[in-house]
Amino acid sequence: MSLRLPFIICFLLLATFGLYYPVVFAPFNSVDDWNMLESLINAGDISLLDLLFPNGKGYYYRPLLYYTFVLDRDLWGMQESIMHFENIALHGFNTVLLFFVASILVKLTTGRQDRIVPFMASLFFVIHPINTEAVNWISGRTDVLAGSFVLLALLGLFSGIERNRSDLIVFASFSYLLACFCKETAVFFVPGAILILFARHSANDGWLRAFKEWRRYLYAGYFLAATTVYFAIRYLALSGGDSGVKTALQGTVGSEANILYNTKVFLKVLGFYAKKSVIPWPQSFAIVSVSDFYVVAGILLVVLCIFLLIRRDILSAVTLAGVGLASAALLVVMSRLAWTPIAERYLYLPCIAFCIAGSVASRAILTKIQTNRVAGVIFVTVLTAVAWSTVSRNIIWQDNLALFTDTVRKAPDFPPARNELALALNAQGRTREAKDLFKNNHLEASLKNREYGVLNAAGSLASDGKLDEAHRMLAENLDRRSKHYVAILKKIVEVNERRISSAGSPDELESIRRENVEHLIELHKTTGDPFYYYRIGQAYLALKDNVSARSYFILAADKSPEGAYYREPARKLARNLGALKQ
Repeated sequence: MSLRLPFIICFLLLATFGLYYPVVFAPFNSVDDWNMLESLINAGDISLLDLLFPNGKGYYYRPLLYYTFVLDRDLWGMQESIMHFENIALHGFNTVLLFFVASILVKLTTGRQDRIVPFMASLFFVIHPINTEAVNWISGRTDVLAGSFVLLALLGLFSGIERNRSDLIVFASFSYLLACFCKETAVFFVPGAILILFARHSANDGWLRAFKEWRRYLYAGYFLAATTVYFAIRYLALSGGDSGVKTALQGTVGSEANILYNTKVFLKVLGFYAKKSVIPWPQSFAIVSVSDFYVVAGILLVVLCIFLLIRRDILSAVTLAGVGLASAALLVVMSRLAWTPIAERYLYLPCIAFCIAGSVASRAILTKIQTNRVAGVIFVTVLTAVAWSTVSRNIIWQDNLALFTDTVRKAPDFPPARNELALALNAQGRTREAKDLFKNNHLEASLKNREYGVLNAAGSLASDGKLDEAHRMLAENLDRRSKHYVAILKKIVEVNERRISSAGSPDELESIRRENVEHLIELHKTTGDPFYYYRIGQAYLALKDNVSARSYFILAADKSPEGAYYREPARKLARNLGALKQ
C-alpha cells in the first residue's frame, strides 16, 4: 500500500481540525488566561527585544510564547476563537512535522523509504487524548509552541546525521534554543539529542560510517553551547531574580529537600506519567495525588531506561529523549511551581518522542495489520474509540462550567478547582451557588496558590457588602513572596475605593485614602507600569495634596507609552494644577 504525500498531509490536517473543531468556540479559561488577557490589555507597545530583556524578576521566562500573545492582541484584539484556532493550527503543524521526522528515522533504521509507519506515528499523535489539555488551553500554547521547535530540532538532527551536514545540526541546535524560549523544560531535550548523536551503529548504518567520532563531539557541543546561551540570556533578562530556577533547585536538591521522600515521589510520578502516556484515562484538569502503587511502575521504567542506555541504538535514544522531557515535569511536583503538581499537558513534548519511537518499533505489527483484514478492523475500531475520547474531552473544554464541574468531581478535595467552579457558576448567573462554594472552600495555609482563592473569597464578601471583612482577609494574606502579590494589592485598592463611599468619619476617609496611596506606589514599584503614576495623582488629588498630585500627573504624561488613553488627561491635570498653584 502506497500513500501519496499530499494525501497524507491533507488527511492529518483534516483529522486535527476535525477532532479539535469544538474548541474554537471555547471561552478564555479562568486559570491563567484571564490574567494573561488583563496584563496584555494594560500593557503598551511591546517588542520582542523588550520580552527578551525585561530586566525584571519572575518565575517564567518565555519570550517567544509571550510574543505570540502580543501579536494576538495587536492583530485581532485577543479574540479567543482565533487564539484557540492558532493552538489547533500549531498542533496540526506539529503533526505534519512529526510525519517527516518519523520518515527520516525509518530510513535511518531500515535503509528503506516507508510512509505507512510515519503516517501511523502522526495519526497516533493527532488522536492521543493526552494532548487535549495543551491544545485546548490558550495558556497551554507554551507546550504546543515548544513542541514545534523540538520537532524542528529533531528534523534537523536526523537530516544532519543522514546527510552528514553540520549546517543542519546547527539548525537543530538553534531550533532547540528557540524551544527553550517557549518553555524552560525544553532544556531536558539536550540529553536525548546527545544520545541520538552517539547512538550505536545498526545493521543498515551506512549513514553513520562517515559520521566521524570527533564530529559527534562537535555536534553535541552545539547543543551544549545553545544551552549555555539560553541560561546566559535568562540570567541577564531576569536580573532582578530568577525565582523559577531558585524554587526548582530548592525543591529538588536544596536544603529543604528530603532525598528519600523525593526519590519516592520521583518514581511514583514517573510511573504515573508512563501509564498516562499509554492509557490516558481518566482525564482531569487537576491531578493532585497518585497512588503509591505507581512506584513499582516507576522502578520498571528506570530498569527499562538502563536497558535502553546499554542498547544505545537510535530508537532507544529517541525513547530516552521522551523520558528526559517527561522527567522535567517532576520539578513541578518537587517545587509546586504550578497550580497542580501533576498535569496532562506536561506529556505533550514526551508524546512526540514516544509516538515516533513506538510506531517505528512496531513497524512489523503495523505491516501485519495492513495484510490481515481482521487485525485491520480491530485496529481501526480502537483508533476510532480513542478519537471519540479526544472529541469528548474537547467538548468538555468547550465550556468552563462543564470543565470545572468535571474537575471537581474527579478532585473534590482540591480547593483551587472548587474556586474555579465557583467562578464558572458566577459567570453563568448562578451567584447563590457560587457564593456558597466560595464561603465553604477551605483554604489551608500551606496550599499553593492559596492567595488566588483568597482573592475570590474576598470578592464574594465585598459583593455581599462586607467590605471591612474583605479588606481584613486581603491584608492578612498580602505577601511580597507570593506570585499573587500584585493581584491582592489591586484587589485591596478596589475594595478600599468602595469603602471610601461608606466611610463613617473624615478621619476614617483620609486613612483609607492614604492607605490606597501606599498600595498604588507599591504597585508601580512592583510592576513598573506608568499607569499607576496617574492613579497615584488621582489619589493625592482626592487628599487635596495638589503639589504631590501634580508631580505624579507630570510623571504619568512623560512616562506613559505613546497613545495611552490617560496620557492627555494627565497632562491637562498637571497644567491645571500648575495654574492653580500660580
